[in-house]
Amino acid sequence: MKQRISIEPSILSADFARLGQQAKEAEDAGVEGIQVDVMDGHFVPNLTFGPGVIKALRKSVSLFLDAHLMIDNPHSFLEEFARSGANRIIVHEEVCKDLAPVLQMIKKLNVEAGVAINPETPVTTVERVLDAADCVQVMTVHPGFAGQRFMEDQLTKIRRLRREIDQRHIWRYSLGGRVKRLQPISLCCSKCRGVEK
Repeated sequence: MKQRISIEPSILSADFARLGQQAKEAEDAGVEGIQVDVMDGHFVPNLTFGPGVIKALRKSVSLFLDAHLMIDNPHSFLEEFARSGANRIIVHEEVCKDLAPVLQMIKKLNVEAGVAINPETPVTTVERVLDAADCVQVMTVHPGFAGQRFMEDQLTKIRRLRREIDQRHIWRYSLGGRVKRLQPISLCCSKCRGVEK
């Protein structure tokens, strides 16, 4: 299968006073989706958006909307985010004691199920659920703060994940974090392709 790069900008980079307009501009520019970074002030120190923002965005764009839940107790909010119009819900491995049932709950809501892992979290923690996840997001920054540098040491984790995905014929993984001028994406893709099995 030919690998493809898809870009989903985060709305954290948008002008919040013109959120709908900027989402429409991103859609018109050709992005396939937008990631809505949901933060609760507990799992990460910042506080951002709730399901109402996704519901409002859904009225402005037909883009794929990805709810990245950087929150404690994500299972308590899955239905709300699914009803708001999210196409995918990503939960963090670090806050899900039993990840497989949470991913199943998301799928029962007719939404894609994803899992994210922080820079300190080994990829082995999600290997057991790769067959249940529609997407694995490797954080290349510490979650909760915009404008951080891309952590190139995460490429090792991405290479291992890529090997697992190739062996299992799973189709999607993603990077979470700041990307400047596509350099880290091309670097990551070229290094991932060069992995020896």
